[in-house]
Amino acid sequence: MDDLNFVESNILHLLENNYKQLEDTGKALDDKTQQIITISSLIVGLIGAFNLAQGKLPDDQKGLFVALVITYLTTFALCFHALFPRKWLGEPLKPDWTEYQRVVKKELYDYYEWLVASYIQAITTNNEVNHLKARDVELAIGSVAVQVVIVLIVILKM
Repeated sequence: MDDLNFVESNILHLLENNYKQLEDTGKALDDKTQQIITISSLIVGLIGAFNLAQGKLPDDQKGLFVALVITYLTTFALCFHALFPRKWLGEPLKPDWTEYQRVVKKELYDYYEWLVASYIQAITTNNEVNHLKARDVELAIGSVAVQVVIVLIVILKM
């Protein structure tokens, strides 16, 4: 991009950085989602094993156990939804020969405009995807908090 002026090169660099940050954020949200699933599964697994070891559940704890299972399923559903593939837009130039042939014929400024427009579209779309993932992760964390409260109630009733 030697023929681009400083401002154009800087704009392109900023867009590339923004795209990479969104990509990193999406990966971090996916990792957090997997951690939530693990923690939630441990909570339910330990309580389930503890209750099974005690034999028949007392009637007053059956409702709490059902509530715990429901919150676990809610947490799992939210996490699965956060991990579920959405329309994530990749970087502008796809590794495709036809795409390469189409783009290589562009004049410098047309190529620059196409590149900037492609990055802006990807950033806008991917930002929305991350927003939806973050919402699901926040709700899943709240659901894990409810699980912890239910566990504390079970412990206090013993």
